[in-house]
Amino acid sequence: MAGFAYQIVISAKVEKVWQALMDPEFTKKYWFGRCAISDWKLGSTVEIRTPEGATEVRGKVLEIVPMKRLSYTWESGTVSNEEGKATTVLFELQEMGPLVKLSILQDIDAASAGFQAAASGWTFILCGIKTLLETGNPLPAIPWKKG
Repeated sequence: MAGFAYQIVISAKVEKVWQALMDPEFTKKYWFGRCAISDWKLGSTVEIRTPEGATEVRGKVLEIVPMKRLSYTWESGTVSNEEGKATTVLFELQEMGPLVKLSILQDIDAASAGFQAAASGWTFILCGIKTLLETGNPLPAIPWKKG
């Protein structure tokens, strides 16, 4: 899948990294108050909700292999592929002894207006997961600009 790709290595058990991706109470801690809501079954709806409770992103679970792969569609007002349609987000986890390599791929066109927003957003989110899992503390809140 072409598009935005990012990898990070986390000193944590794979079960904790997996939980961090799927548990809404966990996602709030590193996703700046946002939570990922789903029952995480194939074909189920995924919603990313703001701290105020508004749905910011909608999608459908495309693939789920516990502790290894999670993929869902991503439909938002700011990030889409070159045709303006939903993109696909894929998380892959690879155990490396006491570490986990967490990779994210989003099939967004590098020339699209939303690419930079996706790249900076996912970078902060994955750094937030790493910081939270390794230190027990979330990254400090940052002021998000509304565009």
